[in-house]
Amino acid sequence: MTIGRESLRRRYMIEKENSGNEASDEEKSLKIHYTQLDSFHKAISSVENMLFFTSDVYNELQFRKVCNATGSYSMSDYFRHHFGFIFVIIPYNLPFGIGSMVVNFLFTFMWNYMDLFIVMVSLGLSSRFQQINHRIEALAGREVSEATWMEIRHHFVLLCELLEAVDETMSGIILLSSINNLYFICYQLLNILQKLRYTINYVYFWYSLLYLASRTTGVFLHAASINDEAAKPLKILRAVPSRNWCSEIERFTDQITTQRVALSGMKFFYLTRKLFFGMAGTIVTYELVLLQFDDPNPNLKPLCG
Repeated sequence: MTIGRESLRRRYMIEKENSGNEASDEEKSLKIHYTQLDSFHKAISSVENMLFFTSDVYNELQFRKVCNATGSYSMSDYFRHHFGFIFVIIPYNLPFGIGSMVVNFLFTFMWNYMDLFIVMVSLGLSSRFQQINHRIEALAGREVSEATWMEIRHHFVLLCELLEAVDETMSGIILLSSINNLYFICYQLLNILQKLRYTINYVYFWYSLLYLASRTTGVFLHAASINDEAAKPLKILRAVPSRNWCSEIERFTDQITTQRVALSGMKFFYLTRKLFFGMAGTIVTYELVLLQFDDPNPNLKPLCG
């Protein structure tokens, strides 16, 4: 499913009605932010992939050195070791090994890109709500006609409709991303006190865990910023003097108070700060429970066993 032409037309109307030097500057700033975010994300994800490959190869080389394994280490050995669960089912061959590595890389890239995509869409939507907020803030303490409030509320309604169209398209991706990230965070935390054999293993493990946690945090907080920005006008609207109060302000206030403006995961949950901190608290509790059942003196399995 794609965002319909009507939704795109509404977005164009909003941008046109809010156009000007300030909007143009915000567009340029947003593009720069997108570029920086994309470059930074590619850099740190590439480091993670290199650390994973280095850790895996180093383990195999040390195994051959300590256990006096014969023969030189080759890519075929790497494929057999890393994708051994596949070659239990089918006979090993080099093209299939290379194909398995490529597929593994593509799935890793898709997982990372999925999170980056959600962050970028969230940034775009939250910036539109910021434009409305800036206009409302400029009107604070001034006498404003009811027609002006009607125009601003109309822009807000169009943005909410655009958000609903985007959410209808992206909610499945958001659900998959959230489940995937939380599963791997819990899985990594389950092994947080596991004793590792080499320094490179610890470097990769902690880098991967911190990268995953920070990326998940970034996804949730950027998506939650939409809800935060949509609620900001409420403070100014409630401060409007009674002599300037009108029916449009009342409608605007009621809409912000009662309408949930946020991206969702197939309507099962909505990405807000409240949800994020609730999930973070649950994960911390999960880890504290695991620590009570953890072996205080874990032992490594024999390398050559």
